[in-house]
Amino acid sequence: KQWYQRRVAITAGDLKSDDTVTVPQFKGIEVPESFLVVEDNEIAFEKYLTPEEEAARAEKERLEGERRKQEEADNARERALDSMMHGKLEIRPEDELQKDLEKPEFMLQKNEDQYSEEELKVAKDFEKREKHLLE
Repeated sequence: KQWYQRRVAITAGDLKSDDTVTVPQFKGIEVPESFLVVEDNEIAFEKYLTPEEEAARAEKERLEGERRKQEEADNARERALDSMMHGKLEIRPEDELQKDLEKPEFMLQKNEDQYSEEELKVAKDFEKREKHLLE
């Protein structure tokens, strides 16, 4: 029992009372001794670490960094996202406007009448994309 509970019991005995006395249950900051206890989060300064603790913390951070690197290296989803969409999940119209369309090599080197059937298809597709981008 706490000191106040014992005191209430003694006082009730001194009064020779038959009434049952309910002792209040304190919560949180109502506990009288709680103002003497200082929690770590109440201190605004960094905790001093001994050299051993500092070395252990550095080793833990190093291991965490290695684990994170290994996770990233094995993450096929992230690699695919980076390679296909430059790390973005959404394609925004503003990004499309900033793209530069590069003409295929054959369009720079040959005249239109010298294109093969495959090159004609690629040229028409390029012109469609260029027209769409300009709109």
